[in-house]
Amino acid sequence: MQAAGRRYFKHVPYHPGSPEAALSRADVLAKFERNTRWHFGDGAVSVAEAMGETPEAESLSDMLRPIRAVETLRQAS
Repeated sequence: MQAAGRRYFKHVPYHPGSPEAALSRADVLAKFERNTRWHFGDGAVSVAEAMGETPEAESLSDMLRPIRAVETLRQAS
């Protein structure tokens, strides 16, 4: 970063989201919302929460079911 002719440096040993600095559930939901709000609108967090509730043993298709539900509703409108 540079300001008023000075440079500032900060060493960040582990970037957020790396295995050493894992994101919290709230951080993951907020990131999903920031990246998908353009598509899901106000429902972005609900979609993320529904996807996150899918048991690990389920298939990817099962995890994506909330997205398909939103798409179905959108097409019906």
